[in-house]
Amino acid sequence: MADQSQTVPSAFNCEGGLVLNKSTFMMQPGEALELRNFEPAVEGGYRRINGFSKYVSAVVPFTSSSAEKVLMVATFGDVVLAARGTSIFSATPGGSSWTSRDSGRTGALKYNFERFNFDGTDKIIVVDGTNAPTVFNSSLAATDIAVASAGTGEQTLLAAVIASAAINPVVICKFAM
Repeated sequence: MADQSQTVPSAFNCEGGLVLNKSTFMMQPGEALELRNFEPAVEGGYRRINGFSKYVSAVVPFTSSSAEKVLMVATFGDVVLAARGTSIFSATPGGSSWTSRDSGRTGALKYNFERFNFDGTDKIIVVDGTNAPTVFNSSLAATDIAVASAGTGEQTLLAAVIASAAINPVVICKFAM
């Protein structure tokens, strides 16, 4: 049996928080090197996480088969957008249902999206490489982009480039003018 004659129990407050910028030899009692199920406390130190809740409690609806994969999830403003099957859906955080925002999309295997604001209105553009690019405004109205509807001027140059890029773009990216 190990000799425990020189070990003395000591109490300390768990108030040091998560410390990753010090050697373990320099850390003070109460400072944590690794935390699981804890988060920084407002008043300093750390506290136990009380639990989690689902962002949206309902499953994203399928359009033809329950085997359809969810191909995109994005937050936009105060909603979450998800693409599955032939539709793009929206839901509010904590909600229990999804609303179809754009349907009739065919053959998509992967989605890309980019948020932008050229005119003071937040928008998100969604591309999938098969269907026309779709822009959603803050009220979630969907507009398909075609070269003829892209407009003119610097503010709509991005939309015109996307609409004319190989007819059905797969990738979108930000660039400065």
